[in-house]
Amino acid sequence: MPSNFLLKTAAIALALTISSSVWAQQASSAPGSDPARIEQRIAKLHEQLQISSAEESVWNNVASVMRENAHSMYQSYEQRHAHIDSLDATKNLHSYASSAELHARNMQRFAAAFEKLYQVMPAEQKKIADQVFRARANRF
Repeated sequence: MPSNFLLKTAAIALALTISSSVWAQQASSAPGSDPARIEQRIAKLHEQLQISSAEESVWNNVASVMRENAHSMYQSYEQRHAHIDSLDATKNLHSYASSAELHARNMQRFAAAFEKLYQVMPAEQKKIADQVFRARANRF
């Protein structure tokens, strides 16, 4: 049983190492690597949510958080990519965990900024926002 456990653990570590190497190779397409792509995502969400001129100032904060989050994630991807070949399995896992923690902090920042926007939306627009984010949740 213990050797089976060790074999499974080694297989998981190998899979994570391989997937993180692929992830690192794709860093140039990582979120934040293309400002035009970020602006397209922001514009699309603006359109989907039907942001009114009265909501624009609150929306601008949401868009700013999206830009900052994309930039910080890109920096994280770049830093990880620069060192991935020299990381042993444990350091690789810790590096991945740090990236996941950054993503979680960024999502908390986005949620807080979006909540302020959501609070000023009329009921019909909130229904639209609910649908947009439900559709996004299905991707995960």
